[in-house]
Amino acid sequence: TSKIFKEKLPEWKKDRDAVIDRCFYRPLSFHVAAFCANCGIKANTISGLSAIVGVVACILIGIPNPVSGTIGSLILIFWIILDDTDGNLARVVSSQPYGEYMDAMSSYILIGFLFLALGIRSFYLGTILHVPQETYLIMGALTSISGVLMSLLYQKFVQVSLAYGKNERLAFDGSNSGRLMKIKTKIDMNLSVGGILPVLITICILINTTELVVIVWFIYHLAEFIATVLYFLYKVNIGSVALHIKG
Repeated sequence: TSKIFKEKLPEWKKDRDAVIDRCFYRPLSFHVAAFCANCGIKANTISGLSAIVGVVACILIGIPNPVSGTIGSLILIFWIILDDTDGNLARVVSSQPYGEYMDAMSSYILIGFLFLALGIRSFYLGTILHVPQETYLIMGALTSISGVLMSLLYQKFVQVSLAYGKNERLAFDGSNSGRLMKIKTKIDMNLSVGGILPVLITICILINTTELVVIVWFIYHLAEFIATVLYFLYKVNIGSVALHIKG
């Protein structure tokens, strides 16, 4: 039942969830997870389905049509519910091999296409700001690229660190995160796809102002990307010194 999934949700997961996720998406995902569990649908299947749903949502959002855009934004909200559902199933019913990979794949696919789709939509329909329409395409593409690159930089850093006998992987519960990292994670959760972003996209599609989302999140992701690069450069230099002294 949905009550079982609610009771089994770890406290650290509740703390890390965005406010809107905790109040809206997550409760709905408990019901979807209960339905899937009773039908024998596994977590990896939901992750694979969510990847397809994410692509469909981005395609519809990118079509410069009010109806398709609205449907796409609603499908995007459904993607978040599925993203929560696979985690519920993995924790309560059974985890599967490569489950973490399947979950990450769905997220990377969505991040890789969402802002590009918003940039395309703004290219055709953006009217509020007096800038060349191509600007929205460039900002949307760079936002998507920076979002994926940040994840790739982190994964590669963890992989290389393990080769040197160090585990730099962040724990799921964030227990080994520093204070700044915990603050960053909290901000990301509330501003990301799992937070308030889909609601803002839906509103902006309805009033035809998606270029505002493109501009604001371009600035945010660009600043976050620069900070991430500087952080890993610092970590690499500190790590190199430590290995040199140890050697």
